[in-house]
Amino acid sequence: MKNLDRKLNALEKNVLSNHPDPASIFVENEGEIELIKKANRIRQNLDVDILKIWHNDELRFEEKQKETVRAYNQLDEEEKRIVSKDTEFAVRRLQELLIRYFEGKFPNRSIEPLLRVTWFFQEMDALAIAKFMEDSEWYHNRNEDDADFDDFEWWNRVDLKIKELYPEGIFTDESWNRTREFYDKILSEYMVQYWQAHPEEFEEIKEKIEKH
Repeated sequence: MKNLDRKLNALEKNVLSNHPDPASIFVENEGEIELIKKANRIRQNLDVDILKIWHNDELRFEEKQKETVRAYNQLDEEEKRIVSKDTEFAVRRLQELLIRYFEGKFPNRSIEPLLRVTWFFQEMDALAIAKFMEDSEWYHNRNEDDADFDDFEWWNRVDLKIKELYPEGIFTDESWNRTREFYDKILSEYMVQYWQAHPEEFEEIKEKIEKH
């Protein structure tokens, strides 16, 4: 065992760095690989780079939105479907990695990892939009040289503008409850479909409930 430990220590010192390689996702399914290639070609054919639009501080938030919609409308329905499906798959891959990681830390069949990870992704998208709105206000509607400038008033105005878009707030109990309610509704619909397809099981459970 001591020899083995020495070999492992030597291996770690000579081969392993202090940090892992940058994370990446490897896709093996040929259909998905083709989808990724098609979606990337479509994005490259747009007359603007969407990421550059959103990181251009010269543009106001509303201008970024307008330019994004204009670029998206260059695509025909099939191209929109391909890009949307590719984006959906990319998000689902990331979600599933996190869900699988946390599922082992929860009781069997717990739906909590699924709900929490889904909620996190939804709220991060909302938070990103809120931060772009805040940045736009900072670069275009903030004049600290004005003698009447009031920092508290300025932040209150920005908060109210964001609240118009997200009245329930971001990463709040309300947004979490909305996510739970959405999945509860889906689960209920699946349960109804299952009982309709398996009426004998439904009757057995109904009898047990009535006995108690």
